[in-house]
Amino acid sequence: MKTFGIFAAIGTCVFVFAQPAGAVNAVLKPVSGPPSMSVTATGTGFDASTLIDVFFDTTEIQLATSKSTGGVTVTFPIPTDAQPGVHWVTLSERRTYAAAQASFNVFVNWAQTGFGPSKRGFNPYENTIGYNNVAQLTRLWSSPLDGFGNSKPPIVYQNNIYVRDADQVVRAFSPAGKLLWKASTPFQMFPDALTPAATAGKVFFATLTGDVIAYPYRCHTDGSTCAPAWARHLGSAVAGGLTLWNNLLYAPAADGMVHVLDPATGKLKPSILAASSALTSWIAFSADGSGYVARGQNMVETAAGSHGTSDDPYGLNLSAPVAGNETAYSTDSADNVREVQFGWTAPLGAGSCIFQLPPVFVGATVYAAGCASLGGYDATSGSQIWSLTIPSNSQGLSYANGILYTCIAGRVIAYSSYGGRMWGGGRCSTAPVIANGVLYVTAGDLNAYTLNGAQTTVRMKRPDPRSLRPLFH
Repeated sequence: MKTFGIFAAIGTCVFVFAQPAGAVNAVLKPVSGPPSMSVTATGTGFDASTLIDVFFDTTEIQLATSKSTGGVTVTFPIPTDAQPGVHWVTLSERRTYAAAQASFNVFVNWAQTGFGPSKRGFNPYENTIGYNNVAQLTRLWSSPLDGFGNSKPPIVYQNNIYVRDADQVVRAFSPAGKLLWKASTPFQMFPDALTPAATAGKVFFATLTGDVIAYPYRCHTDGSTCAPAWARHLGSAVAGGLTLWNNLLYAPAADGMVHVLDPATGKLKPSILAASSALTSWIAFSADGSGYVARGQNMVETAAGSHGTSDDPYGLNLSAPVAGNETAYSTDSADNVREVQFGWTAPLGAGSCIFQLPPVFVGATVYAAGCASLGGYDATSGSQIWSLTIPSNSQGLSYANGILYTCIAGRVIAYSSYGGRMWGGGRCSTAPVIANGVLYVTAGDLNAYTLNGAQTTVRMKRPDPRSLRPLFH
């Protein structure tokens, strides 16, 4: 008996699923990234000039037409509600039901302090934890660090977590909390606040001894010691942490320079002469490339596309800046939040703060913590939107999907965007990091929190192309 096709009967109708002469194929570029990312799917082997339905998992997102060669190219955004994990893109020929599939891994990198080069502390892609379910957060796992309770904030890169503790030990963890590898950076007597950064397959750490060290992000998986990919001595202590912007690595230093390095090789690029004395913070970049870096009571500004700088004095110690609205925002030692470039100033309280905490910038709102207060302020005018009293100063702020996260008195607290308390969690000593439906926070250990009973990622079952039904006609 010969078989001529595959038959499926529905009612009195019979559908024949035929294959074209050549095998069909689909390739995605890129193959991973955050929700809303633009992706191009290229298909080959289809019939000429025929309709091709494009599905993301089981939902049709686009209708295309193949070329005379049987090839098809479509560009589309990953749905904004796509959850972290593996999803499937299907190209299905409408006439013959010939189909090709490729997988796309949805995840978000929090690859440097403050999320991106603007240092806003805002993850714009988080879509798992939000206003309706943040109260369900529960601890997923905990992994030991130095035990002292003052480890640095972690970063999340390619789904792994990287952190340095007060003993200057670098550790890499899997999403399940397994120690992948470790390394030791030069020890300093005073614990610094220099958190790592990652790009192009490497993780970078800077030190108060003036070193920038790069490690392969997939160095080991058995917890053994990782050897550096490269190391560069700058000759001056790195002052406020690293910034990745425009495929370069920026390291402000005590010599008044912002040193610029090639992340791939560690080769030095022309430095930015920012000031004649030590810089005290990271450099934050606006969308147009203007940079802002603190120098004690001054804010140094670098012009977009230029190494020329201005140096504005404010008479009060300034926090590290966050950039937005073609300007920057900072807090000061007199318990104020301010727009730099001599813009507005708003009081946070009546105290005199020893430590200045960088604010968070989200759209039209600046969230800032003072000596004993937390509030939201209009980014254009500085007018107070809301404010509340907190029992002690905050150790860090972050924002994701309508929720403001902070570390207060050693505990993680989540507030709504208008200041309503939503959840309280475990120990902390730094700003929380929220990525891929997981909240990460450090103290003497690294803790991961996710929704009660939820998986940290999804893995969609590969759809059967014959079960997909087009929506577009």
